[in-house]
Amino acid sequence: MLSLQQPQLQPKGMMKPLITPGTRRLAVRVRAEQAAPSLGARVKAALSFDAAARERRQQQRQERQRQQQQVAPAEPQRYSLQRALARPEAAASSACAFAVVAAAVFLQPHAALPLDAAAHSWVAAHTSPEWRYAVGELLISDAPIAFGFTLWVALTGAALFLSPRRAAPTLLVSLFAYAAGAGFSTGSDAALVGALKSAFHRVRPSTEIHHTFSFPSGHTTAATFMVGAALVVLLPLVLRLLRDGPGGGSDRGGGAATRLPDGVVFATWGGAVAMTAAGRVLADCHWVSDTAAGAALGVGCVCALAWAVETTEHALGNSGRSSGKRDNVS
Repeated sequence: MLSLQQPQLQPKGMMKPLITPGTRRLAVRVRAEQAAPSLGARVKAALSFDAAARERRQQQRQERQRQQQQVAPAEPQRYSLQRALARPEAAASSACAFAVVAAAVFLQPHAALPLDAAAHSWVAAHTSPEWRYAVGELLISDAPIAFGFTLWVALTGAALFLSPRRAAPTLLVSLFAYAAGAGFSTGSDAALVGALKSAFHRVRPSTEIHHTFSFPSGHTTAATFMVGAALVVLLPLVLRLLRDGPGGGSDRGGGAATRLPDGVVFATWGGAVAMTAAGRVLADCHWVSDTAAGAALGVGCVCALAWAVETTEHALGNSGRSSGKRDNVS
């Protein structure tokens, strides 16, 4: 049976599109480019993610600070005296105390001389030269200095082991103060103490053991400075490094304190100073006023060192990572 359907004809002027491999590849590439995000969109997404990460880290730090403040709200009062030492006013006060002692010795009416003479007379009457050297000089005078030196070396080594980079500024400033200011070295005084002795030209009560000038006491200055600097400057540095960890920002110790309480620090420090001062008088190497001047000078050097270290650490960004951590810190 014959079909009566007429064949459909292409409209005049229209042609069937020609698809070649080249056009097929072009179409695939165009669709891929349309589906993929643009470079600008990818950069914008990356920046947004980085900003969100920074915000999360900031929130975590703030939360840690808040927790520390809740755990130990009264902690700063335990370290208030130590913090007060790291101020220029504290060093100036110590310098004034030194000047008062010097005035009492060298200016009329020489108010310190009666006490000096009474102590010297008692020692000369009740002790032998052998006792003065063996007990007064070697045992009583030198034991606190040996303690301070050992503590200084141990804390310096610990700080270098934990984080040489973060410890270096504090240790360098401390070493300079030790060598130039008030540290102890066998056979000679530190530069500052030696200069003051030469300036005042005070004769010792006895020249049985030492033959240099007397004012101020170099041993008392050294004991005051070394023990004080170890407890107030170097020990907090080591405890802070232990708390923060190698990277300096892990806060792995949480709210761990990085100072001993004021009571412990000042009892230990005062005991060492008093022991050395008593030993110098019992050895008949110094007047009482020499030891008082040495103690004032040593405290002043500790204050100046603490202030210099704090200023240096803040300038370099090595101290507590935020104000909220600061005085669990220092």
